[in-house]
Formats: sequence, C-alpha cells, structure tokens
Amino acid sequence: MDIFRKILKIRMSVLFCLLLFAQTSSLSQLPYTTARNTDLPLLGSGIAALLADRIPGKSLPPIGIEELHSLSKLSVNRIDRHATYLYSAFKSKWSDILVGFSVMSPAGLFLNKNVRLDAGTFSLMYLETIFLSTFIPQLCKRSVERYRPYVYNPDAPLSVKIKPDSRRSFYSGHTTIAFAAAVFLSTVYSNTQNTGKWRSFVWTGSLLSASLVGYLRYASGAHFPTNILAGALTGAAIGFLVPALHRTTK
Repeated sequence: MDIFRKILKIRMSVLFCLLLFAQTSSLSQLPYTTARNTDLPLLGSGIAALLADRIPGKSLPPIGIEELHSLSKLSVNRIDRHATYLYSAFKSKWSDILVGFSVMSPAGLFLNKNVRLDAGTFSLMYLETIFLSTFIPQLCKRSVERYRPYVYNPDAPLSVKIKPDSRRSFYSGHTTIAFAAAVFLSTVYSNTQNTGKWRSFVWTGSLLSASLVGYLRYASGAHFPTNILAGALTGAAIGFLVPALHRTTK
C-alpha cells in the first residue's frame, strides 16, 4: 500500500470516529444540515463505486511484452502526446505526499468553534466528499483501461510499465481528490466565516496546491493532460456539490 492509500485510510478512520462520537449542538451556527434523502444517496453512490471496483474476477491483467511493443506514441492525440516523453518516480512520490496533505487540510476548519460544535455534520459531509472523489475515479479507471503515458516511454522501467496499474490512466484519482478537498475546504470556509478577509487566500492557496498535484501527475508520466483536466473538473464538482446539497438558509 503506497503513501497515498495509507493517508486516505487514516483520514477515513478519523472521520468515522468523529461520526460515532460527535453530536450536533443546538448552538451550532453552521449553514449545513444532514438529511436522509441527501446523505444516503451520496454515501450509497460512493460505496456502490467501491464495491463495483472490487468485483471478483474483474481485476486488470498486466501488460504483455508483445502488447507493449505494439504501442506507438503516434496513436496518442496531439494534446496528450508530450506526456509520453515524461517519467519520474520522484515526482510521482511527491504527488502522493502532496495529495495526502490535501486530504488532511480540511481538518484545519476545526479551528472554527462552530465547526467543532457541529463536528458530526461536517465530518459526514467530508466523508461523502472523500468517498465519491476516491472510488468513482477508481471505477472509471478500470472501465476505460487507458494506458498511462509512461507506458509509451522507453526510459521508464519495464517492471513498472507491465504492471496492471499501467492501464489505469483515465482519469486522475490524485487530481480528483486534491480538487475535491480544495473546493470543499474553500467552500465551507467561505460559508462559515463572518469575515471575508482570508477567503481569497484560502481559495487561491488550496487551488494552487491541487493544481500542483495535477502537474506532478503529468510530470511524472502517470497521466495525460486530459486525464488531469477530467479529474480536476470532477473533483471540483464533488467538493462544491456536497456542501451545496447540505446548505440551509442560515
């Protein structure tokens, strides 16, 4: 299990603990609320994607040597083709580390008293955000089976290129999670602060961090630009829609 998955596992364990022990306070000033007709579909969609991705007998096969030799960079569209010249295990590792920090960053909202008073609602919302942004891309990866850019790169190690994971390029899960966390953090911050003094800073900082994750996925040869764009749009939509669906008139 890589750093990325370890951090996600720890983060979701913390969120589950919060959901078990935190209670919504009548003093809460959060403009969000939970509702069965909202939360069950959101959690259910994430769990359904997780289960579908774990169907026995549906795992992706490794890439054969003959299959590898039959691939040509010319078969890749012009927008994505330059990514086939890139490979960096170092940058890939840093993308793992940075996306871990992105996943943890919304915990900083607990510095707000109102968020702490309504930790249950906040944690449930973020749990739904993480579920959707983690497991939906994983399901798409296996359904589409697009080669990663480094598969076309002669400089990438053969041992890396033949792995089943080399078929999971579309779309970028790292970028999806990073943008989901960034937009969730910025949206909730904007809706829970009495002053807008730091809103621009929070939005700019979180989106730049998420963009850096996307760049590192490209520079490492793990994803094509279109993969990263799809991940960014999907993550941003999840990070915005989950709080929006829980929004009250407060």
